[in-house]
Amino acid sequence: MKIKYILGAMGMAFGMTGCNLDITMYDGVMEEQFDNKNLLELSQGSYRLLKNDGGLIYNGYYFWAFGADDVTWNGTSTGSTFKLYDYSRNIASSTTEYTWELGYRVIGNCNKIIEIIQGLGNESTREQTIMMGENYYLRALSYFLLVNEFAQPYSNNPTQNPGLPLKLTSDPNDLPQSRSTVAEVYDQVVLDLKDAITYLTLQQGETPKSNIYATKEAAEALLARVYLYMENWDGAWEMANKVITSGRFELERGNR
Repeated sequence: MKIKYILGAMGMAFGMTGCNLDITMYDGVMEEQFDNKNLLELSQGSYRLLKNDGGLIYNGYYFWAFGADDVTWNGTSTGSTFKLYDYSRNIASSTTEYTWELGYRVIGNCNKIIEIIQGLGNESTREQTIMMGENYYLRALSYFLLVNEFAQPYSNNPTQNPGLPLKLTSDPNDLPQSRSTVAEVYDQVVLDLKDAITYLTLQQGETPKSNIYATKEAAEALLARVYLYMENWDGAWEMANKVITSGRFELERGNR
């Protein structure tokens, strides 16, 4: 019996040697290996950092829900999310640190894609142009989420209160020296969303992607929300009305 096992193992060893397989496990694309054909992968990475379990949206939920009036925590807890519920924020908590990190990882991905496609100029394809629009939207969304999680609301002295460091390039040595004000961050979000609307506007005959991707209407809807927070009532109405009258979406109607 032992002889059979030994012979079997030897046969497998000779067989694998004869095939001479050179297998390297896929673990993403490193920057030094990156070229334009990897743009789609990089852009998908931006979405993944937002959407997957443990992503920016997932972690941000704790800030929005636990810090609001719609949740009641019965008792106490030593978990990091309880610090968000009782307003005793802890800068060293894993939830706070990871949410901040994820936000800037999305922003870094978006910066890289925007720079590459802008660098292509007239040689960029329609698919790449639309992808650039998506990443303007994703960068705006990330900054909007982070500024509402880590800074004072816009209604409270936005030109004086510190907001976020605005990182708008992929150069690792180009680091913001200080936090921009809340107003400056909102202004950047508005600029990014206007660019997103421009690049995501489809031409005659083009078919929109599925609703898991950013669209012109998504950018308009988010801009409506941003204007609402900025108390720009006319701008908020205009952008929301564009979504409602786009032909792609309509208001929910209750039964009477």
